[in-house]
Amino acid sequence: MKIKYLKSSFIRFLSIASVMLFLFSCVKDNFDFKKLAKTELDPNLAIPIVNSSMTINDILKQVKSDSLIQVDANNFITLVLKSQYISLMASEIFIVNPPPVNQSIVLSPLEIAALNFIPAGNTYSIGQTDTLSFDIGTVQNPIILDSISFKSGNWGIALNSSISDNVQIQISIPKAKQNGIGFSKAIALNGNGTNTTNINLAGYTFDLTALSPTLNNSILVNYTLTITSSGSPSAGNQIGINQTFSALAFKKMFGFFGTNTLSAKLDTLQFGIFQKSSPIGNFSLANPSLHVTIQNSYGIPLSSTISELSTFNSIGNIAITGSPNPLIIPSPSLAQIGQYASTTFSLSSFPPPGNSNIATAINSRPQYMVYGISATTNPGGNPPGSPPNFVLDTSTIKATMELDLPLYGSANGFSFQDTNNFTFPSLPGQVQSMLLRLNITNGFPINLGVQIYFTDANLKKLDSLVTTPNHIIMPSAVVNSAGIVTSSSNQITDFTFNQARISSLVTNTKKMLIVASLSTPLINNVQSPVKFYSNYSLNVKLGTQAQLKIGQ
Repeated sequence: MKIKYLKSSFIRFLSIASVMLFLFSCVKDNFDFKKLAKTELDPNLAIPIVNSSMTINDILKQVKSDSLIQVDANNFITLVLKSQYISLMASEIFIVNPPPVNQSIVLSPLEIAALNFIPAGNTYSIGQTDTLSFDIGTVQNPIILDSISFKSGNWGIALNSSISDNVQIQISIPKAKQNGIGFSKAIALNGNGTNTTNINLAGYTFDLTALSPTLNNSILVNYTLTITSSGSPSAGNQIGINQTFSALAFKKMFGFFGTNTLSAKLDTLQFGIFQKSSPIGNFSLANPSLHVTIQNSYGIPLSSTISELSTFNSIGNIAITGSPNPLIIPSPSLAQIGQYASTTFSLSSFPPPGNSNIATAINSRPQYMVYGISATTNPGGNPPGSPPNFVLDTSTIKATMELDLPLYGSANGFSFQDTNNFTFPSLPGQVQSMLLRLNITNGFPINLGVQIYFTDANLKKLDSLVTTPNHIIMPSAVVNSAGIVTSSSNQITDFTFNQARISSLVTNTKKMLIVASLSTPLINNVQSPVKFYSNYSLNVKLGTQAQLKIGQ
């Protein structure tokens, strides 16, 4: 007798139970369960449902991390993790914020007398010069600007006249230029009138070269009043000028930016390969290394400090040693405005002891590396003859962290663990038992032990997939004294579920606890490091055989 069906819920169980943690997640897309749904099953017919081959590249691509896989000419694999730290931009650090300016142009008694003396329709002019100062906020020490070019900004001018005659006020700033032409603006006021105007500063460059040894960050503003006589005595004698600035944003600035600390911020590099590992067992990579590249587009001499460089896991943190402190960061020259100058350094524990404890930090199986950089501007002050500092609004400091993890190392009982919600599916009444046969041909230098526990909602263990203690489900390939695979190994493992066992699991199972343990093989009875190459492969075959109850 032949029976044509198996319920899809049981097929779902097969896919979960057979994948077994991350290693077999690589083959789940190759499961062809349509074979079960469409095939008429003989009570003792074995049906193949998986036949998949994968390389170490396929497995590593399943790991969630910032990693890249680098393969050299000999097919040796290095896992490369990269992260980039970007400091605040100069526009976020140097805030241009001139204070409001309230001033008046007051006619003297002699000027009023002269105005009242001239015939109606004639004009009388007077002039006044003042200064406009610029403050640069959010820094600790004084900044002396030579010039500032604006990307945007609004200059609001409100005029209020107490003079009964009509007035035109001409405001000019010869050292504030747009396209080479100095700023000049004429504003008309009717007798005893008011007027408000707004000036767009985008594209203007203000020359703030010191007007005197004590007057920095300032520019001269000329005011010229031209009064048209009405023929009647004037009742007032002044023009009020209220000036405000808003939405100022610079494009570039030149000068001396003082000795100031640019605030540090922290960033992280995630180790996806260790996210679900446990502290059980030993793990060791022979030669991890960290390469740091710092790029600077501030036209300011900088001295930096690695304010934080540590790895973190559930147990604690390890500070990574060896970073040069202080680290002098080159800056672009005046001819390199808009470009980056860079410097690099590397940390390695190889050959022992190297210049860092980076191997110890990485072999602690961290979840994250935390790092941060702070910088001091003009650490040497402002020596005579020094070129001016400059910043663009987009100037930043970038630090690129590249962690190279050559896959050359050893492991002994290195464990992973994961928990998933899981309800054991019901089986058709005709299925009395089910056999899963897992056939693995392993070309990797790894012994893999896997156990799946079926638990209740409180993680109380009810049953396990593997019933043989310390069962190695995937024995390592054979390796030579250099840690290189010379031949593959093969292992066949059977998993059997009878009806009574299935009935108990269907009723009580709420979660599935998956535990995997990795070990590299012993070489000459010593836990020596092994190497991983991109041409190593793993072949997984999975078949099922159902024992069916005939005649029902």
